[in-house]
Amino acid sequence: VVGEGPAVPLAGCDLPLAVVEKAVIAAAMSRHGGNKSQAARSLGISRKLLYSKLREYGLGGAEAPDGEEA
Repeated sequence: VVGEGPAVPLAGCDLPLAVVEKAVIAAAMSRHGGNKSQAARSLGISRKLLYSKLREYGLGGAEAPDGEEA
């Protein structure tokens, strides 16, 4: 669920969106023990988009299940 966990102070943050997004996705994957369905649900995105982001950011586990195109 979006909004869970500690707040991240973004005032004056000069980080590119991609850096922040990669960190948030990696944290969600870690928090859910690598379970992509749970991580995607907690981020409020589809599994298909999560697979795409995992591949885009070079994060492990970007292989889509058989028969499912990411």
